[in-house]
Amino acid sequence: MRLDLIKKIRKSSGLHAGSLLLANATLLEPSFRRSVILLCTHTKEVGSMGIIVNRPLGQMLGDIDPKLSKSPLKDVPLFSGGPVENGQVIFTAWKWSEGSGAFQLYFGIDTKKAQNILKNDSEFQIRGFFGHTGWSKGQLEFEIEQGSWVISSSLASLMNKNAEAHWYELFCDERPEIRLLSDPPEDPSFN
Repeated sequence: MRLDLIKKIRKSSGLHAGSLLLANATLLEPSFRRSVILLCTHTKEVGSMGIIVNRPLGQMLGDIDPKLSKSPLKDVPLFSGGPVENGQVIFTAWKWSEGSGAFQLYFGIDTKKAQNILKNDSEFQIRGFFGHTGWSKGQLEFEIEQGSWVISSSLASLMNKNAEAHWYELFCDERPEIRLLSDPPEDPSFN
């Protein structure tokens, strides 16, 4: 009963900037397979744009840009953000305030704005993404209806500075039956 109520609440919240999208287990397209996407913009009139947050490149900004190797941004982790314009770095900053339940998001900021955010509020996470994802008007809604994406309410998972959003854990939180199917007991009589 409680699970149904949680699903209704999550479903009613709909799509908006700050929504977290999880690729359904059946989505095998290589660009999006097992991806966790932070939706950064969404309007019914124009469409949607987001970044894949679970594809770290294992490099920091200071590693690839010698000009920034001594700046406060030198330790900003870099990610493969998506197949669109993947030669361009997009800086994104976010902060989750657990007490108020508020999520603040800055998308597409420049290095000066990123440095100011870090200087004024160390709780913000700043990351660099090569590329982004995008959907035209109505396309994302159609893909959700077709079952390609699951909307997650686990934004707090983005806040651990030392961990990435793990698709499997988030997906199982949204679809607990998947964990049951993928982790069955060796002897079912122990259930």
